Amino acid sequence: VRDITNPDTITDRVGQTNFGCPGNGNGCFGDLDGSGEVDSGDVSLCLLDTGPCPGCQSDLDGSGEVDSGDVSLCLLSTGPCQ
Repeated sequence: VRDITNPDTITDRVGQTNFGCPGNGNGCFGDLDGSGEVDSGDVSLCLLDTGPCPGCQSDLDGSGEVDSGDVSLCLLSTGPCQ
């Protein structure tokens, strides 16, 4: 969901700012829940969003759908944000 007051901000389904969106410039890649690390919560968000999802925060590779490539990117990014 895009925040109309700030076009560079994307929020998840519960209203938390997404710090892991490619190009957002905040946090680290793959940190979808803004926890400061890429962990099982972020992988879970990817899995929950599986399927066609243009512009979705979990679409880490920008393909227009959340698929195994996005889950793989999330898994490869696990660990604390630098």
